[in-house]
Amino acid sequence: MIEFDEWRTAVADVDVGAVDDADVGGLLLDLYRFGNAVDACWLRFVARLDDSELWRADGAPSAVAWLRGQLRLTGAAASEALSISRALPVLPACAEAFRLGRISLAHVRAVVPAVAPSRMRSIGTAEAIFARSATWLDARQLGRAVRTWMQLADEN
Repeated sequence: MIEFDEWRTAVADVDVGAVDDADVGGLLLDLYRFGNAVDACWLRFVARLDDSELWRADGAPSAVAWLRGQLRLTGAAASEALSISRALPVLPACAEAFRLGRISLAHVRAVVPAVAPSRMRSIGTAEAIFARSATWLDARQLGRAVRTWMQLADEN
């Protein structure tokens, strides 16, 4: 098993002032991607907790209640985490880019509204484009593209 305490301590103990100026930009990018990959991993565990109903073992009445009680999330944050974790299997290109740290949780949030039963036949191709686009668009721009696609998909 991964020793997260070691990683957390290593990150907490980084002396930012001791880093050479020439290395700061690259390290910022690396840390950002690492954070994205950690978010993706966290959501995969949320999905496992939900799918396996492991929350029942602690006496929680639901996955949302478990996330609220154990992680002190708000109800909205817990519901959003579950919603995203449930949507990711339908968004394989986005899930993979997120898992690798190439796109952020904000990008994934922008794509998740596209997941709807009425769009299941057309989302596959679109979400691969969304995943690629997310590597150069910010989340707000991506959200606009997704909303435009949803309007067009819903008209057909």
